[in-house]
Amino acid sequence: MSNMKYLIIFFINLTFLGSCNISDKEKTSSSEGRVVIDRTEDNGYQIKVEGEPFIIKGAAGFNHLADLAKVGGNTIRTWHSNDAQEILDEAFKNGIYVILGIHLETPKDGADYGDKDFIRQQRERVFETVNKYKNHPALLIWALGNEVNTNPLDKRVWEEINYLAGVVKKMDPDHPTTTMLVPFRRTIFYARIKLTNLDAISFNSFDSVDETIRKINTPFIGYTGPVIFSEWGVGGNWEATKKTLWDAPLELNGIEKGHLITDRFKQYFDNKFPNIIGNLIFYWGYRQEGTETWFSIFTQHGKKTPMYYAMKSIWQNRENTNWPFNNLDLLLNDKMMSDTLIYRRGQLVKAKITTNTVFDSTEFSYHWQILPEGVSDQTLITYQIDFEDYLKEDTSMPHLEFSVDLEEGPYRLYAYIISGDSLSYTVNVPFYVLN
Repeated sequence: MSNMKYLIIFFINLTFLGSCNISDKEKTSSSEGRVVIDRTEDNGYQIKVEGEPFIIKGAAGFNHLADLAKVGGNTIRTWHSNDAQEILDEAFKNGIYVILGIHLETPKDGADYGDKDFIRQQRERVFETVNKYKNHPALLIWALGNEVNTNPLDKRVWEEINYLAGVVKKMDPDHPTTTMLVPFRRTIFYARIKLTNLDAISFNSFDSVDETIRKINTPFIGYTGPVIFSEWGVGGNWEATKKTLWDAPLELNGIEKGHLITDRFKQYFDNKFPNIIGNLIFYWGYRQEGTETWFSIFTQHGKKTPMYYAMKSIWQNRENTNWPFNNLDLLLNDKMMSDTLIYRRGQLVKAKITTNTVFDSTEFSYHWQILPEGVSDQTLITYQIDFEDYLKEDTSMPHLEFSVDLEEGPYRLYAYIISGDSLSYTVNVPFYVLN
């Protein structure tokens, strides 16, 4: 009899949790707002701008907006409101909407959500930002914080995000609110029961997109409200399963990345799940994270990578881009990146770009660069090495020789295969130098 009693209580609790869901509200954002999120006939959701259906064709980043508009993108996201006026104005000029981030301090960085002075100051900054930009015509959605859920068990963080969302909605009923989260299993559960003032939940998810969608759709403990994938793309460097002996992750080449994001979009975002109202590819621009090419859709010098053309095909509903070669490898002394590449200081190394397709190498130019492993965007310029000092052959050809005259430590050789004025195929290989 006691087991039956607990079983009944268990199902009552599940029923209660099912009622604590944003999807059960009559509306997710003000039906009279300029931007709203409405229910659809297939029990999903849809954004409407000025009463017209709007599909987010998005990119995470705030540079190269003219290029974004040219290939069919219509939305960007930011992580903070720095330079917000300039970004919003440039977006409006290019017909692009902005999911404007308002930075919230994270417990990981030392923020104490039990500190009343901290909370007061952060609220003042948030509300000042909302008042300043709420009438801008390029504004689409407010994004309250990015990955603030570093400690999913800190209920004060959830309560504060929910409080801010409620106040922001009163201050600006014309624009929905969201927050960007890491999709831990318990994060999705807490988002369901604690973030009831938000109009949508956003997730940053890369190699785990399939797992995130599965968690969202798990009965009772999932999340059936509106969802935005605020960052997606190739797998993160922290997710890499193939690494060197010194723990440097092996990176896909540019063409592999183009194929991967095309397949990933078709599998998960091509109108497959009605509660997903948008997604934003990461990263629209140049970003040093893990390596300088890992996420970058543009090179440091503004050239477009195959990921750019993959997104162009996706947004314009065209067939996959045909590349002049199917794959790229960068060999050092005829060894691949999966081999252990360790050299003595002063050793001569022969680097060679290879493909599995015959191509006219004279149609391309080649840029070579060495950087220490793990350089951050703050220290990139400090650590960048002038590779001309080690160049032994003309960079108009896909091979060269260089002397490893470097201090002991991990490095990475980058090769950029440049076609015309704009396209750059990328490939790199990590190696280690011993003194």
